[in-house]
Amino acid sequence: METVSYQRISDASPTHIITACEDADTCPGCGAGYRVGMSACEYCRNPVNQ
Repeated sequence: METVSYQRISDASPTHIITACEDADTCPGCGAGYRVGMSACEYCRNPVNQ
């Protein structure tokens, strides 16, 4: 999985946005596949970790 990260001054940690992913890249929380352009799992809302 490839991500791009950004961090606003008011944020405690950076946000990671998926730019490319494989079928094997899945959420550790629920096992669903990730989608390009997302910063969290669309099902369980766990944020993407780099």
